[in-house]
Amino acid sequence: MNKIMPCHPLRPWPVGLLLFAIAALPASGQTRDPGPPKGLEIVPNAIQDLEQSMIIRVTGIPSGETVHLQVLQDCNGDDRPDPQGMANCKSPLREWDSPQAGAEGVIDHLDLKTLGNTDFLENHKLWLRATRKGSNQAVDALFGLVKDPCTFWQSLLATFKPGPCRLGRLMQALLQHRGAAIMKSPDRFEVRRLDLGKEPFRPIAVPGTPGATGLAWLNDKTLLVTVAPATGPSRLLRVPLSGGDAKTLWEGTAGDARIATAPLDLPCGRIAFVRQVPGASSALLSVWKKGSVDQEQDLELPYGIHQLVAADPKGNEILALTLGVEESKPAFLRINLAARSVENVGFDRHLYWGIFSSPKGNSAIVAFVDNSGQTGWDLALVDASGKLLKDVQTRPEDDLLPAWSPGGNELAFLAEVELKVKEKKP
Repeated sequence: MNKIMPCHPLRPWPVGLLLFAIAALPASGQTRDPGPPKGLEIVPNAIQDLEQSMIIRVTGIPSGETVHLQVLQDCNGDDRPDPQGMANCKSPLREWDSPQAGAEGVIDHLDLKTLGNTDFLENHKLWLRATRKGSNQAVDALFGLVKDPCTFWQSLLATFKPGPCRLGRLMQALLQHRGAAIMKSPDRFEVRRLDLGKEPFRPIAVPGTPGATGLAWLNDKTLLVTVAPATGPSRLLRVPLSGGDAKTLWEGTAGDARIATAPLDLPCGRIAFVRQVPGASSALLSVWKKGSVDQEQDLELPYGIHQLVAADPKGNEILALTLGVEESKPAFLRINLAARSVENVGFDRHLYWGIFSSPKGNSAIVAFVDNSGQTGWDLALVDASGKLLKDVQTRPEDDLLPAWSPGGNELAFLAEVELKVKEKKP
């Protein structure tokens, strides 16, 4: 169980450690910093193959522009990329200017054999950094040549969800995980909860949650829910499970196309949530505190967000799962609130299992696209070896965004409301 940490103001990191930062305004007469690229993706996702060239995609770059690319490593042992080496630690390992961007941004390649000693590179974390010309800001993506995924992911898991990394092969369906279109139409979803100790599983609808777009547990008796109702602006709600009305904590403004999604409880009475336009490839991360949201402190994320899944014990960092669209797979993002940084740490089934494991540590909840002929998303419990333990929800409708209760006895999730077809009278 995570220890309760005292609340302290967030302290900015040294400038040399910023991954994705907001630059200060330039003095009069100076050229404005153009900012970082909007997004950086590497294929395959995070874990690389020495025999396969790594594909690099950089988005948010004007056509004809290039970016400066660097391969960095951690030289001081803080699990972060270092732009400058020290002693016998070389960083960058390689740097170059990309080809010019086309209509879809920059497309480049990296042959990992050019980085040098491949024995050294195995199970070693590296970062690809992309920087625009004239900018002090960058966006990073984690990668490595990995034979032991647990060695690669253990420190990240320890930050957000202490516990051992479990090797095993999760069900193939997990590889089809994609961000679901949870905002296709108003009132399509509601929140349901179920007791995992009582079978057959009978989910119970949570009153006051039609139009739900995201959820998280505040405590065993209370949920945080974002809604986008058919009428009125989207809202962030605190919903008691023991009866009583939901309380509106935040409400969007009329005409704002961004919909509130993906709430997450943070220490010190704060709540993080995302605001995004359905189908957009970017989002805003907002933090609610003491009854309001300071939108000047919103952090732009270079991807659409499926779910905020965990925070570190101090609430300085958040782990998010992005929406996978078209050829792009989902990826986990490591977001540092103090540094205003966003790092793409990729996607791996072992990391997925660890993040979505039960507080009791004996199983994980998996949300996946059903490939058996049904059209909906399903929920299932799997053990550390990837063996299916129990089907939790298998319906034609979508059931997704599962969240464990703090005690690990219940699940709450977004459930697509069944379509009720009225029979015609003869």
